Amino acid sequence: MTPSMRQGQVENRPLTIWVLNWSEVVPTVGSDHRAQRAAMLCRYMSEAGHHVTWWTSTFDHTRKTQRFTTDTCIQVNDRFKVRMLRAPGYRHNTSIKRVWDHVVGAKRFLVAASEAPTPDLLFVSLPTIELAAAGCQYAYRLGIPAVLDVRDLWPDALFDLIPRRVRWTKRLIFAPYEKLARYSCRSATSITAPNEDYVNWAVAKANRQRMPQDRAFPLAYPATPPTDERLAAAREFWTRAGLDLDKRQFTVCFVGTLGRQFDIETVLDAAATIRRSDRGVRFVLCGTGDEADRFKALASRIGNTLWPGWVGAAEIWTLMRASHIGLAPYMCNRNFEEHIPNKPIEYLSAGLPVLTTLKGALGRLLRENDCGLTYTPGKSNELARLIVDLKNQPFRLQELSCNASRTFRGSFVAENVYPEMVQYLEGLVRGSAA
Repeated sequence: MTPSMRQGQVENRPLTIWVLNWSEVVPTVGSDHRAQRAAMLCRYMSEAGHHVTWWTSTFDHTRKTQRFTTDTCIQVNDRFKVRMLRAPGYRHNTSIKRVWDHVVGAKRFLVAASEAPTPDLLFVSLPTIELAAAGCQYAYRLGIPAVLDVRDLWPDALFDLIPRRVRWTKRLIFAPYEKLARYSCRSATSITAPNEDYVNWAVAKANRQRMPQDRAFPLAYPATPPTDERLAAAREFWTRAGLDLDKRQFTVCFVGTLGRQFDIETVLDAAATIRRSDRGVRFVLCGTGDEADRFKALASRIGNTLWPGWVGAAEIWTLMRASHIGLAPYMCNRNFEEHIPNKPIEYLSAGLPVLTTLKGALGRLLRENDCGLTYTPGKSNELARLIVDLKNQPFRLQELSCNASRTFRGSFVAENVYPEMVQYLEGLVRGSAA
């Protein structure tokens, strides 16, 4: 079938689109899930009239639990379904079992995909490397477009997980991953990513020139609040937890995975420093992860921290509007330095000034829009000073807050970003993307 024949067939009908993403939180009936890139794109594509299937795992990466014991399909709406493939799961993010989980998932996708009607387009997330390569292989073999959406710089970002004493072995250890990543970048029809640096990274992996259809679409967050019912329940939750919802107490919040990608110890040291001189500051640290128990043990002697565990979208929305500052204490590596992650965008949506360790893409955004500040990684005294200074300078804090809201409205509103992505994907299939 020639491209012109295919274009004529798809011009005036809804498209069938597959999204391949192994790790994001999936929407389920009655859940208060925190929609991320894959979920929001699926929603907007289905609302545009297209038929969308999201291929993912039965294993919940965030909570480290199995959602279902067998392959399961959830019908989210008339045009959007989630196909979960049974995968073994894992207890720790840095483990051989996680590698095996991803290998099994990619193989199971190829088997299941071969038995399903052929879609018009694949939107494939990287990572995981294995599923990305499987999706690009499937699309290439059938001659349909595949968009590779680069979310993290895998395998390059994995190098930092190797102990320094044996880091010289990284080329040997990651050679198979490097080969799969290059294959995915090379065989994809086009490349998307949340920022230009990520797009250029993938184009370099593909060993080709950048094309007009290689596009950056930022991560985005909904401007629409949760329902009144969910917000009422969230307020009750926080009242029971002891959070001051009226902002009488100066609150610093963090929402994220309590693992190796965040430097929570420096945050806790800053909290201890502040408590010795100012008892009017509260730190609320939300999330679960491999390091959660250790961080909680370290914080037990401090007294000005609150640990609610995993919280839903309405709880996050409420917390951010009861807070004064949002923390993004990332471990500094290339993967994060070249990125503007989800968490800071969420904070900006609530008008929260962001304090972060990242001086790269995120640091530039905060500096150019005057909506946050950076501090030196590991320097708890510097972080403590920034927090106390902002607490004692309410007019400066308000200025940063107004700039945060303006920055969010200008670039990161989901209701603007994802319809544009839908048009882009339609154009790829119908031959007009540029």
